Amino acid sequence: MLKKLIKVLIIDNSAIAQTVSADLYDQLVARVTLLASGAEGLALAETEMFELVCVAYAMTDMNAEDFCCQLRNLPGYEHATVILFAAETDKVALKEAMLVGATDVVSKNNVEQLKHYLHRHIERLTRNIMGKVLLVEDSPSQQLLIQHLLEQMGLEVELYTSAKKAWHTIQQAETQYDLVITDTILDGEMSGVALVREMRNNLNEEIETPVLAMSAIDEKSRRIELLHLGVNDYILKPIVREELQARVGNLIENRRMLAEIMEQRKMLEQLALIDPVTKLYNRNAFNDIGPKQLESAARNNIPLCLVVADIDYFKRVNDEYGHIRGDAVLTEMGECLKSYIRRGDLVFRWGGEEFVLLLACNAKKGAVLVEKIRYKIAQTKFAQVSITASFGLSWVEPGQLKHLHDLFEQADKALLQAKSGGRNRVCVYSDDAL
Repeated sequence: MLKKLIKVLIIDNSAIAQTVSADLYDQLVARVTLLASGAEGLALAETEMFELVCVAYAMTDMNAEDFCCQLRNLPGYEHATVILFAAETDKVALKEAMLVGATDVVSKNNVEQLKHYLHRHIERLTRNIMGKVLLVEDSPSQQLLIQHLLEQMGLEVELYTSAKKAWHTIQQAETQYDLVITDTILDGEMSGVALVREMRNNLNEEIETPVLAMSAIDEKSRRIELLHLGVNDYILKPIVREELQARVGNLIENRRMLAEIMEQRKMLEQLALIDPVTKLYNRNAFNDIGPKQLESAARNNIPLCLVVADIDYFKRVNDEYGHIRGDAVLTEMGECLKSYIRRGDLVFRWGGEEFVLLLACNAKKGAVLVEKIRYKIAQTKFAQVSITASFGLSWVEPGQLKHLHDLFEQADKALLQAKSGGRNRVCVYSDDAL
């Protein structure tokens, strides 16, 4: 969706203003009208609506304080954004301008900084917000007004007059709403406050749905109570279009950014724990998950086997067929191992041509299963290459506590025994055999 071009009025006859105006035009982010005097600007504002007004502190015919006072009295400009361009640093005068209606003051001394500031401000005014909003409001006129303002922003709106019905819908929704807006006081057995309490206490959300509370009562204690309850923002009635749209835009944008950050974090975690070649868990994952599996087995009084598998003479595969074919062999080997594991079992790529399996069974059953895997590998071509594998197995008895390092070391010793015994075989760790 293309962003709309907002209308910008600049009242400043300096060369800097002309540079800024040309930049906004060239970048196609705004339709700019450049005037020299405050009187011209006020006359044009009476007949045309501008989303952004930029005005020099010192104009040819009036100062910024007078201009802001007169502009704020024009219909539609009560809450318009007015940016004051200031070259001097008279803090008292600038404060007076802010008090009579300037939204912000920026310096004209750094042209690039000024252009960047205006681009960012225009971007906020023109951002396309997509999302689904649930609105709970029992006043038909207020509901209609707020729905209209939200739809102006491009949002999809679901309307409810009852907090109880809204809560039922939130519970049943397959996907989260991007924002919930509710009046705090509603007709019926559930208030807006109770709705927020139910949401925060009973929804198991990875990212909390933001809530914007509305009220005609301006009490500091009420606002603090709502914030403690879990409301993200608060707006007073009667609703002001610019304020509502700014608060709604910020809440939805913040939720979107948080979702992106969490998704990126998951991707980074996956990269840290997943082997890129075989897509199996890697050594980092084994070191993280392995101790938890051991603790769980001991706590639940179940046996556990640790198996180290090594492809025999894998270096020959890389030397004869190349590393791309070698990676394909590793990938298909991983798929073969996964096809044999059951619920509760795990398979990891340890590194190189070695794999590790954690099996929720005793040594006897584990040895039988691993022998089936060994036989399958010997009878199968992986990426059109015939291979064999050697296996070493160690185990813990039900309820037995053992350190992961010790368990792995025992399986590794059994693997060495399998290799020294001619490879392509399964050896179970035994103190007597060593």
